[in-house]
Amino acid sequence: MAYATVTVRVMDVNDNRPQLQLPALLFTVPENISEPVYITTAVANDDDTGNNADIQFSFTVTSDNFSINGSTGEVTTLRELDREEMDVHQLTIQATDGMFSEEGTITVTVADVNDNPPVFGRDSYSVAVLENRPRGTSVLTVEATDEDLGENATISFSIAEGDERLFTVDCKSVLQRITHRLVLPSAETGLVRTLVELDFESNPWHSLIVRASDGGASSLSSFAVINITVMDLNDHIPTFLNPLPSIEISERVDIGEILTDLMYLIVTAVILVKMESDLPLLQVQDTDLFSVDNVTGVLKTEALLDRDEGPECHFLTIQATDSAGDSSLSSVTEIQVCLMDVNDNCPKFIQPSFSGQIPENQVTGQQLLLRVRATDGDSGTNGAIEYGLLRDGVVFDIDPTTGFLSLTSSLDTETTPSYDLVVEACDRGAGPCCTNTTITVNVIDVNDNRPVITNINTDSCIDVVELSGNVQEIGDVVFAVNATDRDSGLNGAILFEIVGSSPFFDISSSGVITIAGQLDYETQNTHQLYINALDQGQPLSLTSETRILCINVVDINDKIPSFPVTQYNMTQNEGTLPEAAIVNVFARDDDSGDNAAVFYSITNGNTSVFRINEETGQMFLLEELDCETTTSFSLTITANNSLSTCPLSSTVQVLVLVGDVNDNPPVLSQNMYNTTIPENVALSEEILRIYATDADKTAPNNELQYRLLLGAGSNPFHLDDQGRLTVQNALDAEGLFGLQYSFSVEVRDSGEVVMRDSANVVIFVEDANDEAPFFSQNTFSVSVSESEDTPFPLLPLFFFDDDVEPSNRESFITIDSVTGYHTPTNNFVTLRGSDAFSVNENNTLELRRSLDRENISSYGVTVAVTNTADCYEQDGGQCSSFAVIEVAVIDVNDKLS
Repeated sequence: MAYATVTVRVMDVNDNRPQLQLPALLFTVPENISEPVYITTAVANDDDTGNNADIQFSFTVTSDNFSINGSTGEVTTLRELDREEMDVHQLTIQATDGMFSEEGTITVTVADVNDNPPVFGRDSYSVAVLENRPRGTSVLTVEATDEDLGENATISFSIAEGDERLFTVDCKSVLQRITHRLVLPSAETGLVRTLVELDFESNPWHSLIVRASDGGASSLSSFAVINITVMDLNDHIPTFLNPLPSIEISERVDIGEILTDLMYLIVTAVILVKMESDLPLLQVQDTDLFSVDNVTGVLKTEALLDRDEGPECHFLTIQATDSAGDSSLSSVTEIQVCLMDVNDNCPKFIQPSFSGQIPENQVTGQQLLLRVRATDGDSGTNGAIEYGLLRDGVVFDIDPTTGFLSLTSSLDTETTPSYDLVVEACDRGAGPCCTNTTITVNVIDVNDNRPVITNINTDSCIDVVELSGNVQEIGDVVFAVNATDRDSGLNGAILFEIVGSSPFFDISSSGVITIAGQLDYETQNTHQLYINALDQGQPLSLTSETRILCINVVDINDKIPSFPVTQYNMTQNEGTLPEAAIVNVFARDDDSGDNAAVFYSITNGNTSVFRINEETGQMFLLEELDCETTTSFSLTITANNSLSTCPLSSTVQVLVLVGDVNDNPPVLSQNMYNTTIPENVALSEEILRIYATDADKTAPNNELQYRLLLGAGSNPFHLDDQGRLTVQNALDAEGLFGLQYSFSVEVRDSGEVVMRDSANVVIFVEDANDEAPFFSQNTFSVSVSESEDTPFPLLPLFFFDDDVEPSNRESFITIDSVTGYHTPTNNFVTLRGSDAFSVNENNTLELRRSLDRENISSYGVTVAVTNTADCYEQDGGQCSSFAVIEVAVIDVNDKLS
């Protein structure tokens, strides 16, 4: 018999429900917290094992406000909660193992936060209150609500702005309602009451700002405006000014004329701010001459008034009654209206105009027999008349009472033969009335002025050409004498005479002097005539002062000025200073006296450069000559005897050549020249053109020479006489001068006094790749064990490049060839395609595989360093250099005997 042990494994079946366990069923969370808030963690047990015991948690209804972790059962908030939106949340949690599930419900209550201010039912209130009501009268009840709870919703009222001496506000009650488990906003009312009796006349309206504040720790408030209108009671009697002013009016006032506004004579101020229908009623008692408008209070006339037939003053009784119906109040006063006399008649002259005459020698200060008169129908001062002159109050004056004219200044009929005066007559009323008339005063002439010869002075002379067939003849007029006489009529009529006799001249009664005899300059060249002027006054004629007229006989000009040559030629160097004398021209005239005087002028040519002395003919420069501007001038000189009656003239040419002087320096086209050239530029190649100009006109003043200001030994360049700058020695960017040459150039002219100019030159040299890179040594020696692990760094390689430009120094290292000492044959062999060595990215020679000393005991590795850019020295190829690295292989005991 035999035995065996059997092990039976029971496989689990999902036959047990999860058992949900909730720590609590009621939770409280404050509102307005934005971060997630932890509430609780649901726990469930399942008696199954393995996957059958894996439980997942979830809400039976998806919530926007809460979340549950499906694995851990942790319940948190998703967003801020708002109690006023929902204050209680019911969450049903389900635990499931994939087949069976169990549910449980928790309740989350949202705790209130004071986040809502009280809100008035209206932003503003309007109410009317009668004046004189007792203290404590209710004015208005305001209501405010708050959506918060508890103390946060408890509302108190106060006056924020307004007169707290007049009003107060009291809290009345608190209302709070709960409907369907939602707590509605609390409501509270405030009663506004008076603290004193209100007076319409003191202030007809009031404005209050009421504050509603909640009871939260951080209290919130809101405001409402209350406009209170005080309603008027009839508690004031209309009162007049005492005494009322007296009114003065014209006796000619029209019917219906407004005399005054009685309403503004009432003292009671409250009337002035009432509506028109509330104004007091006014009445005029016991008269039909005046009336008062009940609405406007205007006092008017109802009939024509006459101061002469009726009383001078009227006394009116005025009653003012307010319009309060059965409780109306009234008062009575008296007003005095006096009539004033009117100046309604103007002065009237007895005739439309007046006229008279007086001699011009009338004595001043005497009253004249000339008078104006006017009458006025008014009486008293309104009828009293005053006279005055509106114009010409200097020569004449008028008696203001009698109207008689008087003379205040001497008369002269020759200056003013007559005067037109305007006389004004005015009464003396308060508003004077005036009229005017004219009086014409004619001044009678008296012969009191001698004739005066006006065009002959003590030194007056006239010229008369000597007689010739075609210039002057007997009877020709040579002069007309003028005279004046300030008198008029025959007193001013003038006749002329020559005192004594003259065989050569006659004078007419009108003063015209004519030739009467033969005039000859050579016989007598001067004549004097004594002239008188006589008036025809009666009874006595007056004669002027005798005037002497000098007559000069003028010689005839019949010779022409002449020059000795037809043209003057001369040369004048430029730079001659202004006012320098250059040439003297001369012309001769064979006449005598003034006819022989010659005057010179430039009549053609550049008169802004030259001037000529008109008397001597000497020519001068006005400005400095410049050969570069003008090389010559051609002038026309005119000589004339310009003082003669008929001037004669002749001309001559003057040619002025301007001699050139070296007065302009050469000027280079630039103050600074610069250019860039390659380091390998060809010799004698032109690299820059230096250009200069010289404003001088002739050689050698404008012949230019160029030169370098640095010696040839230190400058690889050459500058020829054409200004061409070339390279005469090879350039080396790596040499002493490097990438830049700076020097100066000079240009000079060839004048007697040399003038020059200079400029700076900068030559930039571009580096050429003409230097090969090279290693720090030509040969290197290293050793390495034949069993060394790979890769193994053998030797860092360093190279150098003398080029200046960084791009020309960029290079790479390669293995050019590898040789080895073959131990079995004791020969050096070339190892083509050897992979034992390489150069890494750090330019280090590396061992790439294990070596076998028994096969190759040493190596010769040739490395090359090569420029990346093309090499100028290699005609476009790459510049390289080489080094040999001797690698000795160290033996390791790796072979069996």
